[in-house]
Amino acid sequence: MVGVAGLLDAWLPALPGVPGKLELGATVADVGCGTGDSTILLAGAYPESRFWGFDRDPAAIARAGWLATTGGVADRIRFEVADPGSYPGTSFDLVCQFDRLRVVPDPLAVARHVLATLAPDGSWLLVAAAGGEAWLREVAACAGFSRFRVAGHTRGDLVLEGKP
Repeated sequence: MVGVAGLLDAWLPALPGVPGKLELGATVADVGCGTGDSTILLAGAYPESRFWGFDRDPAAIARAGWLATTGGVADRIRFEVADPGSYPGTSFDLVCQFDRLRVVPDPLAVARHVLATLAPDGSWLLVAAAGGEAWLREVAACAGFSRFRVAGHTRGDLVLEGKP
């Protein structure tokens, strides 16, 4: 599984305009957030933005909420138990998925849901183990993304961006 070490210094800067949106105040969905490490890191770095963390595991979501409270960022994050193919919300400026798409039962349904929940100028940030680019590109195209690109590489991981 991909860690979040490169999130602030490599992955986000690879997406043109995204760090600026986050600085001004964006809405972000972290899909498959687990215990919220990436969501909490983002909320600490971008206090003007608002974050939603979604995961199927109620225990992970409970832990994420506790960690956000102890980290002093709970006022900017809402954690919810939700399936990656049906999480609530619309018009997200950024939807993040870190090495999770391969483990869901229906990746195409998840990608379609991501597209439906993105703002018209939003970005889908995928970070995945190297070697999966062709498969991810096919999933994104079948889901209806008009633009999909490799934004960068970090320590064996691919940083990908999908746009509506």
